[in-house]
Amino acid sequence: MSSPALPLIHQALRKSFQRLESSQKVWASVLAECSPLIASVGNLAEQLRALSSLHLPSTPLNVFPDLEDRLRFKLLHAVDTALVRLNEQMCSLQSVRDSFSNQVSAVFQLYEQNRDSLDASTVMEAISHGSIHLRHDGLAAGCRAPL
Repeated sequence: MSSPALPLIHQALRKSFQRLESSQKVWASVLAECSPLIASVGNLAEQLRALSSLHLPSTPLNVFPDLEDRLRFKLLHAVDTALVRLNEQMCSLQSVRDSFSNQVSAVFQLYEQNRDSLDASTVMEAISHGSIHLRHDGLAAGCRAPL
């Protein structure tokens, strides 16, 4: 006996895998944008450390009295700018995570609402027949499910 909820659950799972594929592309794109920003923050931190260890009054640059303060200000401003951009990327990553989490929750809720109408043979049927399609959709989305 087949439950009328089973096709709905299959459809919801397929939709989830499609969204997973889309989300994975966005996730990878955002992460790719983060790498240079992280490297930039690291380089700026190194420059700030070098500036802190340098004693400018004992160098030929002592003719520029505010040089150290100006350099520190510019470096800190650059760090702030990079961190603001990183924060924007983190917000994008959190949005992708939340969107997919909500999708998974909706599928799970659909299953929970119909759990009583799904007997053991229906569940076994779904696993044996539906998992092939779901595995194919999942692999197409970049998921690596064990065989």
